Amino acid sequence: EEVAQRVRRLAPRSRVVVVGHGVDEATFHEGVQPSKQPSQAVYVGTASEWHGASVLVDALAIARRRGAQITTEFVGQGSEWAALQTRVREHGLGDLVHFRSSVSGDEAASLIRGARVALASLQEGVGYDFAVPTKVYSALAVGTPVIYSGPAPVRSMINDNGLGSGCPRDPEAVADALMGLTQSEPTEGARAGLAHWAEENVSGRAVAQRAIRALHDAAELPIERRP
Repeated sequence: EEVAQRVRRLAPRSRVVVVGHGVDEATFHEGVQPSKQPSQAVYVGTASEWHGASVLVDALAIARRRGAQITTEFVGQGSEWAALQTRVREHGLGDLVHFRSSVSGDEAASLIRGARVALASLQEGVGYDFAVPTKVYSALAVGTPVIYSGPAPVRSMINDNGLGSGCPRDPEAVADALMGLTQSEPTEGARAGLAHWAEENVSGRAVAQRAIRALHDAAELPIERRP
């Protein structure tokens, strides 16, 4: 919506409809088989300076000091990858937190489906607050709740719809969420509910349907009213 507002300011006569973007439901869906060697928490995707994923590592360290041994896997790449690995070593989390390179979509889906929670973050105040990390949608599509540290609208979307825990950029708050959501495996009913929400709201099919409706509405406008 923030991008749409910018377009409206630049072109006041334009007719703008936000359809969002969606996840490939052919790869990420409720029926994905979970990994045979799952971690309790997973971060799958890019970790750049825009994402600020260090807050997640700091939260895992806090959780450990509180007595929670949360096994975690970071899967992907990015400009912050090496810095995250260094931070893990500094916190002494090497026995719990592991890194691996990017994997195929099918393997990523399996890793996320096997976890109790998926992790995502976005740095606030660096000009990228409007972004939506697609790793959030991928996790929900396979039925895994999300812990997200970052700004609205993603944070409020998660909290308002019971999709996991949306947190500010605060390691203590993220640690609270980690300890709460990794205590037990999500029920099949809970996973099905998350996957259904994703299918209805953030699947590629749902986005395409919104785009089709917008095109039909525009085509029915009188000529003189079209931008």
